[in-house]
Amino acid sequence: MVDLELGSERPLFDVLVRGRSSIDLTFLGLPHLPRLGEEYHATGFAMNPGASFINAAATARLGLRTGYATDLGNDFCSRYIHDQLKATGIDERFIQFHEQDLTELSVGLSFPTDRTFITWDAAEGWEDRGVLIDDLRRNVVRCVFTHVPLTPAVHAETLRQDILVCVDSFWHMDYLHSDRVWQSIEQATIFMPNLIEAFEITGTDTAEDALAVLSTRVPMVAIKLGAAGALGSHRGHVYRVPALKVDVVDTTGAGDNFDAGMIYGLLRDLAFPKCLRCGVVAGSLSTRQAGGVEGSATAEEMEAGLRALGSAVPV
Repeated sequence: MVDLELGSERPLFDVLVRGRSSIDLTFLGLPHLPRLGEEYHATGFAMNPGASFINAAATARLGLRTGYATDLGNDFCSRYIHDQLKATGIDERFIQFHEQDLTELSVGLSFPTDRTFITWDAAEGWEDRGVLIDDLRRNVVRCVFTHVPLTPAVHAETLRQDILVCVDSFWHMDYLHSDRVWQSIEQATIFMPNLIEAFEITGTDTAEDALAVLSTRVPMVAIKLGAAGALGSHRGHVYRVPALKVDVVDTTGAGDNFDAGMIYGLLRDLAFPKCLRCGVVAGSLSTRQAGGVEGSATAEEMEAGLRALGSAVPV
């Protein structure tokens, strides 16, 4: 699925996604969180690849030429993820394989408007592959997606080549309260946290205040508000977009799909308010099925969702 740039032998990638993968075990149809000593029987269950795999799969589903810079081990989890990857159309040249256990497993309890996870990472503290400077010099890359800071040399190369740097956060309290998250934000073209992450990073307690703080450090911000849609800013202008009305099955991966929708809009050079709508449409449509991958939007579904959603509202 990767094309050669006209007049060049360097493969062209719309998006290079960097990050770890996990297996998500998602339980559906629970009335509320179980109390200690209680047992509930879920009415639905899904097993899917998770974490940054969802970002890569969602951008590929939207028709973007996607590479995935990740590490896989010799464990069951890594083998499962590799098998699932083969069906997505994601290019594998950026993957590094290791003879060790890199299991990451998340158990999710899914409710109509949100979800909660418990995660086990056998390689906690593992220094993973990251984005390498050769990735950007041997390939034509339009956008890098990451959850953590790029090395100074790689960041300098993105600036030299005018590559978009799209950054999301992740739920780890030490990281959210560290200097590293601010380093990541300041490298970004756009930063796309969820609301709770934005609160922890900025020390604020309203979406508007969090947006105001983040907007002083990065050109574009999109804060994911779950069932309330999204709030974003660009060049001093603030916009709010409601969620697209869908029959929600599972919200797992909605934020990752939102990221993919934003990237889809940015790479098409759409105005920021429409990019924000693309993010909301992609995130909303992903909730139609269990897990973060199966419900990801196609480009055709994205265009139909944009027509149904209407315009972003300036705040």
